Amino acid sequence: MPTILGIDPGSRQTGYGLLYVERRGQPAYVHSGVVCTRAADLPGRLAQIFEELTQLIQQYHPDEVAVEQIFLAHNVGAALKLGQARGAAIVAAVQYDLPLFEYSAKQIKQAAVGYGAADKRQMQLMMRHHLKIKHMPQSDEADALGVAWCHAQARSSPLIAGAHQAAEQTVSEAKAGVNAGWQSKGRRGAALRKWAGSRAGNGDATTNAQASVRRNQKFERPAQTVKQPLPGNSEEFDP
Repeated sequence: MPTILGIDPGSRQTGYGLLYVERRGQPAYVHSGVVCTRAADLPGRLAQIFEELTQLIQQYHPDEVAVEQIFLAHNVGAALKLGQARGAAIVAAVQYDLPLFEYSAKQIKQAAVGYGAADKRQMQLMMRHHLKIKHMPQSDEADALGVAWCHAQARSSPLIAGAHQAAEQTVSEAKAGVNAGWQSKGRRGAALRKWAGSRAGNGDATTNAQASVRRNQKFERPAQTVKQPLPGNSEEFDP
């Protein structure tokens, strides 16, 4: 059964939590912690997030990674830094071709606590209760465990599992279609050029026929005037 790495990204503190999903679908606690960045500049903090999560992946070999989605913040600068920290965490996962899943804060709290607006203290207490952890997890640590817990619950849903299988099948079919498309690209291009040429030829023939009709009309003789008698007068009148 898979091991799930949950990540709660942050430029100063990035929480992580590892859960193992047992055969009956119940998540079991493996390891958790917080990456506390020490560098003063943002590039240095991003490098530390990437390096420590890379070491974590190399040590525990998770099968899937779940990350909390970025939320709309009033402070634009803080939102940009959070997005960059999230990007560093995602790159650490995708460099090993690990499947990546994303969940909103509301979805995570709903799965972990049963209430989409739960506070951080409630998340800490519920994750300690669900996973039977001896120590009280830190706030970011509990959030990361909540991300992994949310994904474990989603995996156990028949609807979600069917959606994953359908998505994998769709990706395989799309790749096969792309390969077949490249092979037949030359034939399709030749057929399109032939069709476009026939359309252009028909258009030229129609234009030539219309021009011929206009020339014939230009040189036609005008109709003769018909003399009509005036009312009450036998004399003819030429209008």
